[in-house]
Formats: sequence, structure tokens, C-alpha cells
Amino acid sequence: MYIHSRAASVVYKIILALVGISALLYEVGFGYGYFRSVFFCYFTNLSNIAVVAYLWAAAVTALRKDSTWPEPWQPKLKHALMLAITVTWLVAHFLLDHGGVFKGGTFHWTSLVLHYIVPIGMILDWLLFDRKGTMSKFEPPCWIAFPLAYLACIMVGVWCFGLYVRVDDHSRWPYDFIDFDKHGVPGVALTVLLLIVGFVILGYVYMLVDHLMDRTASNTLPAKS
Repeated sequence: MYIHSRAASVVYKIILALVGISALLYEVGFGYGYFRSVFFCYFTNLSNIAVVAYLWAAAVTALRKDSTWPEPWQPKLKHALMLAITVTWLVAHFLLDHGGVFKGGTFHWTSLVLHYIVPIGMILDWLLFDRKGTMSKFEPPCWIAFPLAYLACIMVGVWCFGLYVRVDDHSRWPYDFIDFDKHGVPGVALTVLLLIVGFVILGYVYMLVDHLMDRTASNTLPAKS
């Protein structure tokens, strides 16, 4: 079901972006009293930064348009970011102790925001406000480029520049499931391959939903102006 309101779409995007920004600022150092240089080594933070930036740009663009047609701004970019933030959500939930929301018996509100609220909010933004039928069958394999680029950068940082991310856990790697020192190249390679296959399949699920919703809603949407 679409929400045929440009104002609602803009307000929703701004609120979600503000919530995400508050958590990102806290994690980058405002909540700790010092700048956390490892902040930019985590896919969670990078994917949330990208999504928040997209939401702001999309909201500003929507305010400048005269049309109320729910056309997504830069749809291919949005779809790629939606899958990237879905990776953040699902990997955190299933591989990182339910997103670390109650890690150590303490409630971590930033983990809730960055691992759940922003990812789910981004998906709902697509479901509720965007015109469907904009995804092509060639897109889903390309959407995995963001996570793979991140992995490549971390590997270069650790192996070539001596990056050491999780000092407290005595690990050079930001996440345990890509810890080559602990699991070895074959173990990490298998995990990454399974994740790639799983998220490409999920991308095609998104595409299927996109096309099905386009068919069912085609008679209820306002005409393009």
C-alpha cells in the first residue's frame, strides 16, 4: 500500500535521517568524549552514513519537485543502499549477538538504531513511498558491490597497512566472521561466499516484491505529471 503524500515522505525521511545521525555522532566520539578512529572501520557505520546521506538528498530533492508522483530519487543507488543496510541488519542480528543491543547486559541504544531502526526504516521508506517496478533483473548481483568493496578495503588495511581494529578483543579485524587470523582464509572465504549468495537471492526477492507491488498498485497510483 502506497502513502500518496510527498509531505509524509519528506517528513519520514528527515526523521529517520535525524535518528540515524544522532546515533552516528554518538558512536564517532560525542558519546565517549574522544574521537574514535576505528569508527570508519565498521560496515555498520559506513552503511548508515550512506543511507542517512541518501535520505537527506532524497528529501531535499522531493521538496524541490512539483510532482506528487512517488518516483524514487536515484532508484539504482537507493536499491543498492537498501541491500547494504539490510546486510547490516541481518548480519548484526544473526552473527553479532542480536545486534549487540544488550551486549554485556547493558542496553546500547545506538546499536538498536544502527542495526535495526535505520535498516528497517529504509526498507519501509521504499515499501511505503516509492513507485514500484523500477528494479531490473540485472541489478541484484550489482548491489553486493558495496559490501565487497568494504571487505576489500579492510583486507588491504589490515594486511598492507597494519590496521588493528578491535584492540579490546585482541583482533585486527572489525568482525569475528571475517577474522582471517582466527578462522583462516578457507573459513572466511566460505562464510563470505555464503553471504554473497544469500544476499543476491534476497536482492531478487526485493525485485520480485517490487514487480508484484507494481502490478497490484498500477491502477491506484496517480498518473505521472
